[in-house]
Amino acid sequence: MNGRIIALFLLLAVLAACGGAPGATAPAAPDPLAGTAWVLEQLRGRPPLGGAALTLEFTAGQVGGAAGCNHYGGSYEARGDRLTVGGLAVTEMYCADPAGVMEQERAFLAALSAATRFRAAAGRLELLDDAGQVLLALVPPAPAPEAALEGTEWTLTTLLEGETAAAVLGGTTITLRLEQGRLGGTAGCNSYGGDYTREGDTLAVGTLVRTLMLCADPPGVMEQEDRYLELLQRVTALELAAGRLTLRAADGSGLVLQAR
Repeated sequence: MNGRIIALFLLLAVLAACGGAPGATAPAAPDPLAGTAWVLEQLRGRPPLGGAALTLEFTAGQVGGAAGCNHYGGSYEARGDRLTVGGLAVTEMYCADPAGVMEQERAFLAALSAATRFRAAAGRLELLDDAGQVLLALVPPAPAPEAALEGTEWTLTTLLEGETAAAVLGGTTITLRLEQGRLGGTAGCNSYGGDYTREGDTLAVGTLVRTLMLCADPPGVMEQEDRYLELLQRVTALELAAGRLTLRAADGSGLVLQAR
């Protein structure tokens, strides 16, 4: 074997040992965003509206979350500090409260789609455009408190009507407490009470009674109270997770409550 052939064998051995043999592919860099969840802190430098949660989650090439009224989802790719978000699909609910929530939702989704770079430091994620402008600033969500169905005071946040979600009127508070087969609370103006039975994830509410006060402020409070009690009377299923209670009727309408 001549010296040239011996030198070639030695070169191939070195390349193989270093993982640099012809045709080898370098392993892909890990995705720094995968498996992370965030809550909007600022949209183009301004804080979000109160009562409208906007969230962002990254999972194995998929992005999604809540946009204030609707939920959304799409795809993303993160390489180095570059970010591409595409194919966003959004549910089609309409929310009237708080005022401006739909305009904020559109601005949030437009900013997310326009982001081309990201940077994360000190527990904060910023999404930027090519000019370096910060479009979205986000922080990790606060840990959700654990809450049991019974013995917890729940506060209503949302009334679900088909594809429409309505937030509770400003200046009103609707509460629910369940314990040992009895439930009750405040319905915005009046107090109410009744019986319930639970089996696993099913819930049946008996006849509800309430006090007979009449409230005129804020406008619509009595209509909201009537609708809340009607929906509560019709619920058949419950979902309990991370301090949130969702009660559903057979037609899909329902109530979303948060542990107080």
